[in-house]
Amino acid sequence: MMNTLNKSTKFTPFQLRFGKSPRILPPLTPSDTHRPPTDIDSIAIDVYNRLHTGLRDAQDNLLHAKISQAAQANKSRTLTFPFRIGQRVRLCTKNRCREYKASDDRRVAKFMARFDGPFPIVAVDEEHSTVTLDLPNSANFYPVFHTSDILPFTENDNLLALSTNLILSWSIVKKNTLLTILSQQDA
Repeated sequence: MMNTLNKSTKFTPFQLRFGKSPRILPPLTPSDTHRPPTDIDSIAIDVYNRLHTGLRDAQDNLLHAKISQAAQANKSRTLTFPFRIGQRVRLCTKNRCREYKASDDRRVAKFMARFDGPFPIVAVDEEHSTVTLDLPNSANFYPVFHTSDILPFTENDNLLALSTNLILSWSIVKKNTLLTILSQQDA
């Protein structure tokens, strides 16, 4: 019934259209205060003023909502373009996951890698927020991508990952030793 309060305008569509809130329930007692209009012009002017005031208030509220939404969205944006030529980036695979799943009903892309790369940036278009990547063996892909589809690539720091590398190599040594022992027992 167009009676839901809009969060941005702080009015119901009914209020903006007719200048008043609708009655949800009919009156329980008859109204004795109903009097016939005496001056049609003054009533029309009153209705017009209510509609116009409500509309101006709704426009002000929409402008306030737009400004606050823009302020929140701009918190994570930067004034400088974040990518440069020669930088290596990772490319999002969401479009390829969709193509992979669409090719067969039984395919599931749950465990596909979310990003491919790294690929070097060949050209940058700051006006359109796009970058051109050097994609090897990619006749099917146009090499220009929006910056929302790429992430900067950071190299692993071997000093920080040293303990992980030792654990992995130790587990491989243990597994190979176990396989060697088992193969000697079978012989």
